[in-house]
Amino acid sequence: MRYIILAALALVFTACDKPAADGAKKPAAATGDKAKAATAAKKPEAKKPAAKKDATAAMVGVWRIDVDETMKGDADFQKAPPEQRKAMEGMAKAILGTASFEFTKDNKVNIKMGPKTESGSWKLVKEEGGKLTIETITKKGDKEDKDTITVSVNGDKMAGTGKDGKTIHFLRGAPKAPAVDPAAAAAAALGAAAAQAGAKAAPAAAPAPAPAAK
Repeated sequence: MRYIILAALALVFTACDKPAADGAKKPAAATGDKAKAATAAKKPEAKKPAAKKDATAAMVGVWRIDVDETMKGDADFQKAPPEQRKAMEGMAKAILGTASFEFTKDNKVNIKMGPKTESGSWKLVKEEGGKLTIETITKKGDKEDKDTITVSVNGDKMAGTGKDGKTIHFLRGAPKAPAVDPAAAAAAALGAAAAQAGAKAAPAAAPAPAPAAK
């Protein structure tokens, strides 16, 4: 320890014996201070956490129902007899084919079916495994209609499954068919199906009797 103290004193004396330069400069920082300053300068800045991706952004926009894909996955439709399926398909295209669903960024939902429009709100309940569970709230007069749907979006296609397990398939964009009154469309589809069924059930006309011999 004695030698360390002597060496330190020698350094102090040597520094004091040196003449000061013009415009007296401040003594250089000690080696330890320089090292600390260099380390502080090289220390990388803490990375800011990446902004969380909005999982619901993909579902924002206007959607129309993919009737063909929806009917393929409907168990009741698949079990029905061929003629009944044809009537069901015609009715579905007439009614569902004109419907549109719009989800906005500010959590509003607009549902159009024919001349009628229902407006309400939606919110994200949870996100799990690439699927979104949302709750929609629409009003019918004084009554509030709540529905919970599990949604999955793949580009311009979307599928929504309700509590009953039935899935509706959507395509991005407004319906191509003109909007019609759902009741009128249903009546027209049923009428056409009934007329077709009646035509098939009607007995064949009896052949005209041969002219009497003279």
